[in-house]
Amino acid sequence: MSISLSYVLTTYNKLEYLKITLPKLIEACKADEEIVIIDGGSSDGTIDFLTDLHRAGKIHKYISEKDYGESHGTNKGMLMAEGELIKIITDDDAYGFRAIQECKLFMLQHPEIDVLGFDGYGYLISTDKPVFVKKNVLADFNIWKNSKTPFIFCGLSLLMRRKSLALLGLFNTTVRMIDFEYTIRISSSKCKIAWYTGLAYVNIANESSNSTRFWKLSMVEKEKLEYFYLDKLPFLLFRTKDKIKNIFRPLKRALFGKIISSNQVEFPAAYNNALTRLESDFCEGTKDVVF
Repeated sequence: MSISLSYVLTTYNKLEYLKITLPKLIEACKADEEIVIIDGGSSDGTIDFLTDLHRAGKIHKYISEKDYGESHGTNKGMLMAEGELIKIITDDDAYGFRAIQECKLFMLQHPEIDVLGFDGYGYLISTDKPVFVKKNVLADFNIWKNSKTPFIFCGLSLLMRRKSLALLGLFNTTVRMIDFEYTIRISSSKCKIAWYTGLAYVNIANESSNSTRFWKLSMVEKEKLEYFYLDKLPFLLFRTKDKIKNIFRPLKRALFGKIISSNQVEFPAAYNNALTRLESDFCEGTKDVVF
């Protein structure tokens, strides 16, 4: 049986998250799909956990070895994948797998499309009540469709055609926020992108997330990329007033972070809340793919 879709997941010392998220991926994986996991040489029991799952036939391919970060691991996973399509999966976020199946069906029916993206939510777990913030990149996609203006979108939404990697390329190993660089690069190329109008992921910002650990760097990288691809002047780098703000922003974040962390929603509860929200969204309204 040929493989229609490869789920590619990278991880490193995130066992407590994997124990929650990976069973949902395994449950969602169809007979003509595979799960490829790249571990960066974890020391927290991840290797034994993955070994047992592999022996039980619940995951299809995995390696555990030291790498040079998320981009390097993802590249290895994509090169190991055998599916016609590749879906990038993270170890600490939630996905609407029924929506992903709709996106998969569209891609299989439209072989001319190289990449499909979709919107989702950011989930703030630093308060005692769920706060979902909708990511609305569809508007940027529509601008791209009409004017081919490059745009940045979340890597959690990436569904790619494997043979299109020859056009799209691999992830850049010199940047931290790999989806920023990858999406603005591919949207500036000759590739064909489609967009699913439903919401199919929840980015759960936690203390181990790159978006949390490297939040300041992410802003700098984003502006560098916009300057390079869009000739957009990076105000954080050149305006004195904003430089001063940036000096105090980490201190403010640290102080207020400590104040609200006592009410933070624990990850298992946040993950279940996210799945509930995605399932509710999937059942409401009509979804479509635009291209």
